[in-house]
Amino acid sequence: MITLLNKKLSVCMVLFLFCLGTSMVLADPLKAVVLEAEGDLVVINRGAGDGVKVGQTWVLGLSDKTGAVVITDVREHSASGALKGQASVGSLAALGTESDIADFTIDERAQAQMVAKTSRDSESLRQLRKKYKRALSARTESRGFVTPTGGGANMQTAQMMNMGVEAYNMYRMYDLTQSIGLDPTGLYNPWWLAASAVNMVGSSMTRNKMYETQRVRVDAEVVYWDDALVDIQTEVASAEKGLSLSETLAQKVLMQRKRGVDKYTVFEVNLKNVGKLPAAINNFKYHMFLLSAEGRPISASRVDAALDKTLQPGDEVRGMVYFPKLTAAGQSQLKVTFEQMFGDRGELTFNVK
Repeated sequence: MITLLNKKLSVCMVLFLFCLGTSMVLADPLKAVVLEAEGDLVVINRGAGDGVKVGQTWVLGLSDKTGAVVITDVREHSASGALKGQASVGSLAALGTESDIADFTIDERAQAQMVAKTSRDSESLRQLRKKYKRALSARTESRGFVTPTGGGANMQTAQMMNMGVEAYNMYRMYDLTQSIGLDPTGLYNPWWLAASAVNMVGSSMTRNKMYETQRVRVDAEVVYWDDALVDIQTEVASAEKGLSLSETLAQKVLMQRKRGVDKYTVFEVNLKNVGKLPAAINNFKYHMFLLSAEGRPISASRVDAALDKTLQPGDEVRGMVYFPKLTAAGQSQLKVTFEQMFGDRGELTFNVK
């Protein structure tokens, strides 16, 4: 009786150990190490002797899966397969399922779509920048201002009068030689008169060169900012930041208020002293005017204080000038005029979009 009982206990013990061993094997599946990883080819250190078969899926990474390999070639102690995802030498691999490959295939497609979208976004941004550059160029006009020769209109007139007097005197000398019948070898022969005329012209050129050092030279570049230009600039900035459509629309409203184009006719003025003398630009409000449709000058409502200064040679300043919003329906152009710019004046014309 005791012997029979011992036999039953022995059988139960064997069954228990078998079940325990089986559960331990299942809990700790076969693992492998990546020996090679080049492109989409991966080699692991398990082979036919370890039960590896063609068609099996091995997952790379235990806690954080990085890729999956489908076995295509098996040797005794190694196997190789096609990679989906990422792999590196030394990574751990465990036997997986076909669904793991499917997961990584979906991830790869998503990655490819993301790359394609990024490429499309980059092209869209490039096109937006080109559009903004064209729009900015179409709304930009420039002009140089320089003190008239001799320091002003009166001095220029005086020069012309002096040259006229000298020319008249030379003519009178020649006429006198003819009337008194002087020999061509005499004091007032035509050759002497020609030499004197050349000397007169040379003297005039010397005086002009002297006046040149007394001239102020300033280049002005003016940008007409309207709603459309502000919107394009905002679209570029929003695309660079990756903002959504609703965020971009909100930024457009904000930037229109910031630029002031919602209430004013706005110009951005850049002045640069390109001469050799200081350029005193005081009270710029009284130098730049917006012309109405009838040609009447309209004063600025507001001028950036930066424009009221003296520019030394090579200095540059930029500021905004705000005029009343006067564009009439159907008006295709806006004109601004610069007055008393060191004795010079000029107009700039901008197309209204």
